Amino acid sequence: MSEVIKIDLPVKEIRAYCETQPILRLSELAPEFEGWLRPDTDIGLMVDYIPEAVITLLDMAGHEIDLSEIIGMGVSLHTSKGLSRGSLKKYIESARLIYEKKS
Repeated sequence: MSEVIKIDLPVKEIRAYCETQPILRLSELAPEFEGWLRPDTDIGLMVDYIPEAVITLLDMAGHEIDLSEIIGMGVSLHTSKGLSRGSLKKYIESARLIYEKKS
C-alpha cells in the first residue's frame, strides 16, 4: 500500500501569490481527501482567470510551477473549460475555495 501524507495547504502564501497574478478564483479540487495524499500525487486546483487576461498554456505552466513551489508538492492546474462536461458539475460542487479576488 502506498504511503499517505498529511498536507496543510499554505493558504496565506497561496492567496498572496494569487494577488500578484490575473487570477480571479482558485479552488482545491477533490477536498474530500481532507489533506491526505500520496507523496507522488499532484494536488488538483481549479483556476478562473480575470476575463480580460490573455492566458497561454505557458502562463498556466508557470503558475503550476510557482504554486508547486509554494505548496511543496506537484500541482495540476485546471480551468473549468478544461474539465469534461460530465465531471464539471461534480468538481465545482465539491471544490473548496482558497482564493477569490476582491472587487
